Amino acid sequence: MKSLKPQLILIVLLLAPLGTSIPCSAAVLRLEVTASRNFVVAGFNESLWIKISNNYEDLYDLTIALSVPSPLVAIGPSSWRMESLRKGSSESLPVTIYAPSGSVGNTYPCSVTISYKRLGYVSYYTETYAFNIFVRGWIKMVVYGLSLDPKPAFPGARLALAGTVLNQGNIAAMYANVSVIPRQPFEPLDESTSYLGQIDPNSPAPFTLYVRVRERTQNGTYPLTIVLTYLDDLSERHSLSIPVEVPISQVPQARGGASSGPLYLQWNFALAVSILVVVAIAILYIRKKRRVRRSQ
Repeated sequence: MKSLKPQLILIVLLLAPLGTSIPCSAAVLRLEVTASRNFVVAGFNESLWIKISNNYEDLYDLTIALSVPSPLVAIGPSSWRMESLRKGSSESLPVTIYAPSGSVGNTYPCSVTISYKRLGYVSYYTETYAFNIFVRGWIKMVVYGLSLDPKPAFPGARLALAGTVLNQGNIAAMYANVSVIPRQPFEPLDESTSYLGQIDPNSPAPFTLYVRVRERTQNGTYPLTIVLTYLDDLSERHSLSIPVEVPISQVPQARGGASSGPLYLQWNFALAVSILVVVAIAILYIRKKRRVRRSQ
């Protein structure tokens, strides 16, 4: 009987089909799988990379499959084949994921499943790696309809800067604040800053800011900067700067289109005219009175 055992073992091995694929899950994860980032922005085709690193041994006939749950959508390839992945090497796979606007603020579990063969083994090994994708919203703030009053400004004027802020994104901007940053020849006022609060998507938010033009300012065009600040959904602060060019003239335009002097010159001129009229009336009265006396 002892002489038959090797023969029986040989018969059993010969009866087993060579090259049979028997899937099995590896008890130990031998690869390292990382994503280039753990979030996507809703409303866009977001590109990221899945990196597979092999620090174990040479692997062959690899199949990689990405799985994302609804409502996320994998755009383009979500499975790949590789002939081999050598020890000490890595491979980065491009992935495109779309998330609808309704998924903002949610986290979705995703996974990467990798099957491979080891040298000298007929079985496939399968490893599954899980990671989460957080869906963020986006904010795009624009300022439009800027106007100046008066235009051109003049020395001593209280200059009004009016405009509208619009959020073109898909989530609200929080704690929005708009300010004008004065520089020479402008002076700040209490109304140089305006708090707008929450600005929802597609909801215009008008504002008006004021600065004072310094006296004795020369003619020319002077720069101002309007700064809009707000917080996003992760409480990160953002700012937007809007440059403004302010023309200043010593002779401001009147409402009827005619030119007149600065306000203090207008007052002085009116006062001088009034005095001249009074003096002229007084002179005429005195002359008339003298004539009456002579006639008597």
